[in-house]
Amino acid sequence: MKCTSNEQLLQAFFSGENKVKFNSQLVSDMHSVEKARKSLNASTEIKQLTGSDGSYVRDYLFCDDLVLTNQLIQWIQHSLGTSHTELPELYVAPKFSYETELLKRYKHGVIVVKRRNPLPNLALNSQEPVEHYIESVISRVINSFNRRPALESKVIRPLGRILRDFFWSCNQHNGKQAHAFFQEIKNQELLDHRNLLSLELQAYESGYEWHKITSHPQLEHLLSGVVAQKVVELVLKAHLESQEINTENLNSVNWLALEEALLDHQPFFRRKPMLEEDTPSSVYLWKAWAILAFALNIKGFAEHLPECVPQAWVQQLLSIDRNSDSTSELVESQVVKLIALECDLENAVKVLEYGETCFEGEIKPLVEWLFELPQFVVRQIKSNKVLRGIFNQMEDIYYDQFPVAQSDEDGLIPQEYTAEDFDQDTSKAEISAYRGSAKVAYADNHIETWSDWFSGRDKVLTISYDYFRDWPIDRFDGDAVLHAIEDTVDAEVIRNVLPHFIKWVDEREVTPNSLLWIALLELLAIDERKSVVTLELLTELAERTLMLDHVKSEYDRVVDAIAICQDDGLTLYTFSKFIDLYELVYQHTPLNNKGLANTFGSSLIDFANHNWSRLSISQQVTFYDIHYLLLGYEFPELSQKSVEDQRANLSSIYMAVGLYSLSESALSRAKGVIEKYCPNVVITLNSDKTNTAALSNMVKKSDKVFFCDRSAAHQAYYAIKAISKDIVYVGGKGSSSIVRAFLDEVS
Repeated sequence: MKCTSNEQLLQAFFSGENKVKFNSQLVSDMHSVEKARKSLNASTEIKQLTGSDGSYVRDYLFCDDLVLTNQLIQWIQHSLGTSHTELPELYVAPKFSYETELLKRYKHGVIVVKRRNPLPNLALNSQEPVEHYIESVISRVINSFNRRPALESKVIRPLGRILRDFFWSCNQHNGKQAHAFFQEIKNQELLDHRNLLSLELQAYESGYEWHKITSHPQLEHLLSGVVAQKVVELVLKAHLESQEINTENLNSVNWLALEEALLDHQPFFRRKPMLEEDTPSSVYLWKAWAILAFALNIKGFAEHLPECVPQAWVQQLLSIDRNSDSTSELVESQVVKLIALECDLENAVKVLEYGETCFEGEIKPLVEWLFELPQFVVRQIKSNKVLRGIFNQMEDIYYDQFPVAQSDEDGLIPQEYTAEDFDQDTSKAEISAYRGSAKVAYADNHIETWSDWFSGRDKVLTISYDYFRDWPIDRFDGDAVLHAIEDTVDAEVIRNVLPHFIKWVDEREVTPNSLLWIALLELLAIDERKSVVTLELLTELAERTLMLDHVKSEYDRVVDAIAICQDDGLTLYTFSKFIDLYELVYQHTPLNNKGLANTFGSSLIDFANHNWSRLSISQQVTFYDIHYLLLGYEFPELSQKSVEDQRANLSSIYMAVGLYSLSESALSRAKGVIEKYCPNVVITLNSDKTNTAALSNMVKKSDKVFFCDRSAAHQAYYAIKAISKDIVYVGGKGSSSIVRAFLDEVS
């Protein structure tokens, strides 16, 4: 946090408009400087400086922690009152030049106490001069604050909630946020090494940190075991992206460099991956594997490519002359052959050896074949430490994917089985045999519909989208899902899996009605454990609701949900998210409907007034804009002045920027706001979905490009990336997000 030494800070502070000078020979000035030096060099948390511009004396109080700063300003306010000083303020931007270095060091803010002028001769109920009274009160507060007991309060969030926030951040390609949630998961020490490593790689993927994936020291170990489909996909993608390979420009590939990069993981790429063939990303992933297999000279890989990969592209790849012969054979799946074998010990060993390094998608038939083994064979396997370890690992992965329910007199109830179920002595052989057969008999009773999941009857903690990926679309019943949400016995099983539900709906191209989205939105709004991801999900659900046909009562329910969430979810950290949410809903507000404006005015304005000095310039500008949109008049002059004070700095910015978004209306509004505060910035807009001449020209002429579609699901992303590396990814879709990203980047 510290950008200068204490002496440099003192020299900067006692200069400029400050009438007390650092090198002054006046006794009073020397005393003030020495007092400030002792405060800065003290080991206590709270520091104090005093300055004067000739008209007013100001006391500056500060510490390294934002939370303590917020507590301190309340203590000072209650201790001093307002008879002799004005209300304490939290400065985040300098008002005098001598404050600049101080605020550079303490960017979260400095408390400023401004003494009234003129002061009364004596303080109330005191015989000492007012100056001494104010100084003594501040000194007592600081001493009391420094002596306060250190009570550590550590809040541990449920693992399911952290996983939800992590997966949503990954889906939004917010790498910084995803990595923060990964560290939170890691610190809880509740997941095994394999799952933690998978999450870490996904965090790197979300931040486009491809080299951190391909060079990860534990990647080889992960790929030599049972590999999840998500890991297969991100490893394929990471190797292409780290080498900057364009699947449509094969002649530009450095095949020798690519081959050298793949040698450590050659056994993994020799196996035909279990990739889907009917999703938008399937073609890219199959092409990625084909390129990597070709680089490794794997024989016969082209024969195993699915029909979704164009033959013309395959022929173009094979026609490239590498002056080398095929050196390795493709390894095909052995599952079909293995599960056709007789159930004896010799064949069981073959199944276990293959299962130790298979794809996760192959686990189900292998484990269910093992469940068919006679009990004496199972006991022989369990008596061997190595085979027992492989069996237990395969079984754990199986139950992560397919929780089995066993029938009793009341119906189906969830039952978990572990390796101990097989470690029965001879006297319990019949019970063991029954349990083994029960697993097979009820292998099809695992949850595979969203209505069953949302009912909350069967709790399963999942850390992977692979659990839901293959759920059949023909069993999706929107009405049943809605009833399950409304009647659920445990809302957490719904809230914690929302990112996966949204992803599944998008991939399967299912369109739930507005009532279903509203039910989920209301479930989020009443959540007692809100986070910034709660607001992001709330915005996503509100958009999906309002983009569909809906009636006024459904719109009103969306506004009511915002009001509920705002009551206990509005903080400095979520303030910007609420502005984005209001902008989104405003675009769908019926004519003459005042509900959204009333909700906005009921608390957001009070919050902004109370915390105005603590808001960043981007937050102030976007709030000022949404205030005018909703209420039709400008924010009060007092607050507006702090925005105007920043215009001098913003108007000095000279640069060319390109703004890209699929929403032309958001681009137009963002351009208008930016030009209002930054008149010397040249802005070019583009919404083309493919690489056009206009898009290329915009990128080439721009000093920075603000890309407003994190999903990067269309060719425009690759066109922009190929031309410019200076891309700023906007974490939102509306104009407020664009303006905020721009101001945060340049201010």
